[in-house]
Amino acid sequence: MQSLISSGWSTTPRMLGTVRDRPSATPYINELADLPVELLLSTTDFLSVDDWICLSLCNRRLFAIYHRRYNSTQLSREMRLSVLGRLERDRPQYFICYICLILHKDDGSEFFGLSGPFTHQSCPLPCFPNIPIGLKLRRGSDYCFGSLRKFQFLDIQLVMRRFYLGDPFGISTEALSYTQVKVQSETSPCPEITSIFSTDAQICLEQPALYFRIQHVMVAPSNKSRLLLYVSGSPYERGPQRGMFICTHMQFDGWDVVMNPVVLAYHSGEKNPSSNLNCHYCNTDARIEIREHGSYVALILTTWINLGSGLTPDDRRWKIHSHDGFLMKCNSTELKESPRVSFENASPLSLEALLLRNLSYIKDQRYRQIMQPLSRHHWEGRGVWYLPSIPIRLVHPVYQVNLRRYRRGPAAGGSFFGSCLLRVLSSFP
Repeated sequence: MQSLISSGWSTTPRMLGTVRDRPSATPYINELADLPVELLLSTTDFLSVDDWICLSLCNRRLFAIYHRRYNSTQLSREMRLSVLGRLERDRPQYFICYICLILHKDDGSEFFGLSGPFTHQSCPLPCFPNIPIGLKLRRGSDYCFGSLRKFQFLDIQLVMRRFYLGDPFGISTEALSYTQVKVQSETSPCPEITSIFSTDAQICLEQPALYFRIQHVMVAPSNKSRLLLYVSGSPYERGPQRGMFICTHMQFDGWDVVMNPVVLAYHSGEKNPSSNLNCHYCNTDARIEIREHGSYVALILTTWINLGSGLTPDDRRWKIHSHDGFLMKCNSTELKESPRVSFENASPLSLEALLLRNLSYIKDQRYRQIMQPLSRHHWEGRGVWYLPSIPIRLVHPVYQVNLRRYRRGPAAGGSFFGSCLLRVLSSFP
């Protein structure tokens, strides 16, 4: 009997071992994706919409399970942006597109096809031509003066991405630098006037934001300095003076009220007269001055604006300068900050150096030697010369390749993440 008992106990470990070695009918659950479908679906009752959307992008099984709920969910613009914002933080090689509300890939190029006049821009995003007016910088009339560099929130967004994330991401502030000379035609109201336009950007660190310094210069022969006066109702009313834009609010005061006092002070004998202005609606700083330059006299308008952090187009500092922000007004705290002081403290190029550089393009028609003429086939480009940010021959081959890549969707290479994300966001009404 004892031997039988001993024999029985001696075989038990082998039997148990044999049972343990067999594959179990119920697999061991060690991952969230291994949970039963019913349990996974019930978890969404305890999660916010953006939580379970992000959860569905973790792997193929979760995506297949949660995808059934997409068509029945109403996703607002704010919720869609919340989802994209979380994905952007986890995958910084992508950035939110506020035009089409998907993620686009940052290709790491220096200028992203945004530099130069709008007639030469080669941005690879297919949605770029459809930018809504609320994402465009409001810069007044382009008549005659014809600044052909158009700015939009995408410029600010990509420049600030480089500031936040480092060199591989976004674009440099040099992409926003632009200089243009416009020679008036013989049939224009003021054929003797030559116009110069320049813009440069600077990131200031106190409250991280992107600032613009925009300079308009009108140059006339010294013996015809009265052409710089704006006279309402005269043949010159549609002349280059009309393009000297401070902000929309001051524009309603009239060019004769804002500009003419400085010109009249020069005619009365004052040396280098100037006037400093600030708009109490949008906090635009401005300086108007007259300078003699050889046999010419120049009317100079320089403006400084704060365009915000670049994180969202709902930033008040951006919105107040966009086409949607005309009725907005800066509060008392915002008005305490001077865009001019902030920019000049951070810029390596002083205001005086900028002015001398711009005026140097006029001397002996130097602009014809170092600038590129715009196509004469475009009516806005006639008589316009511009300084390219990068050699023109380098622009087109790079962005033609990227155009093919972007047509494949928001993720390069047709990855699982990109294809799923596109299907998720396109499923919502």
